[in-house]
Amino acid sequence: MKDIIRHFRRTLFALALGLSMVSAYEGVGQDAKSPSALIEAAGKVEYWPAVSNNWQAASVGLILRPGDRVRTRAQSRAAVQLSDRSVIRLDELTTLEILPPRNNEKKRFGLPRGSLYFFNREKPADVEFDTPLAAGAVRGTEFLLSVAIDSTLQLALIDGLVSLTATNNSHIDLQRGEELQLVPEKAAEIHPLVNAAAKSSGRCTILQSSIRTSFRGLRRNGLRFRMFSQSIVMVICWVRWRRGPIL
Repeated sequence: MKDIIRHFRRTLFALALGLSMVSAYEGVGQDAKSPSALIEAAGKVEYWPAVSNNWQAASVGLILRPGDRVRTRAQSRAAVQLSDRSVIRLDELTTLEILPPRNNEKKRFGLPRGSLYFFNREKPADVEFDTPLAAGAVRGTEFLLSVAIDSTLQLALIDGLVSLTATNNSHIDLQRGEELQLVPEKAAEIHPLVNAAAKSSGRCTILQSSIRTSFRGLRRNGLRFRMFSQSIVMVICWVRWRRGPIL
């Protein structure tokens, strides 16, 4: 009887192992082809499908394909997850466009205006982006990107490497811990990020604003959720600062 039970357990283990391997293999294949999706939306978030000619209200779970655009209005936030599980968090008054990749291995997006925070907790991601002043390729896990109304570009590279080509055909390379400012008709300026607190300030601001927007107007027993959200953000930022950059 014991031998039968032991044999049965071994069979179940082998079956479970085989199913997990098949599932992992299928997941890898689907990862490259699966579309991006809207995973968070707070406030007024809209999207413009590639096959449409007007903005529509967006909701969590929305599938985004090349050519689709997402934008946030005032006091609104959103987060988009790419097929490689990278997350792009959009600040208010930001427009993001999902673009077809120049090659199959990289993700690509456009930022005509606004601010975003890119993060991939699993592995360095190969990402390409287009802005009015420059197009770039990033291999990294974390960066902040901002485009102003006058097209001024700011890029804070928290972790990774970036290579940009400006509209005047100048080439710019950036390393971890550096910040780029590119102003129309001016030479690029590269500065070191001052310290860990400076590196965390931008991403924590976007995260804090996102949580604050989600809980805006809520009360429970007279206690403001805003204070609660700020406490959560402080803890998250402290943990991220202690952990340091991911390679």
